[in-house]
Parts: sequence; structure tokens; C-alpha cells
Amino acid sequence: MVLLTSQAASAAAALTQVARQRLEDAPGVPCVGLPGDSIEVKALVVEWFKHPDHLQRILSETNKSAIELKETLQYKPIVYGRLQTLGRSKSLFPNKYVALVALQDLSSENGLPSWKDSPSTLAQGQTAFFHGNEMQSFLPDRSGGLALLLLFDSPLA
Repeated sequence: MVLLTSQAASAAAALTQVARQRLEDAPGVPCVGLPGDSIEVKALVVEWFKHPDHLQRILSETNKSAIELKETLQYKPIVYGRLQTLGRSKSLFPNKYVALVALQDLSSENGLPSWKDSPSTLAQGQTAFFHGNEMQSFLPDRSGGLALLLLFDSPLA
């Protein structure tokens, strides 16, 4: 897990500058996509798949083989944006099962949304899982948290 935390820190460092710029360019949006082609982000994805608990969870939720998962995986680094009022968003990722990896410590203070059974905080490198069709709530005036979303096709989402 130490290596995963280290990889998350490297990815966050690589994305911080572009995240600041994207937040300025997109006020009022709950989350803003960031480029996912950096070496640090790709290394984090590879390291994440090495953890058997992660893979078992995804395999059981999606009913796909490990090979199918890796072939259809989409991943998106994001930064949580600032909303002026309480925001609720449904189906941000329809028909997907989502693994949210914290690139830095996350909480509602820096934009981490809440959903059914969501954690109140995630430490750097930790993962939370949810179905992409679930309602998410975003608190107003909170932003800046960096995360990596791993998106898996799921008939169960």
C-alpha cells in the first residue's frame, strides 16, 4: 500500500498545475477532467491493479474477466470544482462501476462528494467504490481535491 500512496502523490504532483488552471476555466462544475496521459497517472493505474483486493472487488461487481477489465478500462483524473449551492448529480457515469482513488487526502472540505455508503474521508492512495448511476451530493464552496476515477463497464451499475 505504501507504493500505491507514493504513486498517488506523484500523480497529484504532476496534475496540480493543470488542475488549478482547469478550475479557473470551469467555475460551477462539480468535477473537471484532467489529462490522463502522464507517466505518473499510468504508473498509478498499473500499481492499483496489483492489489488483489481491488481486482476481486471489480471482478465480483462487473462479472468480467481480468483481461476484459483491463481491455475496457477507462480512467480519468479529475479535480473537484466549486459549486455555489448544494449540488446533486445523478448518473455521472451511467452503466459504469467506479473506483475512486484519492490522489491526495480527500474529504467534503476539498470536494469529495457523498453517495450511498460513501466514506467521509479518503487518505491519499485509498480507494472507494460506487455505481455510476448513484446520486452524488456536492457541498457548496468546496473544491480542489484530486482523484483518479477508474471506470469499468458494468451490467449491474
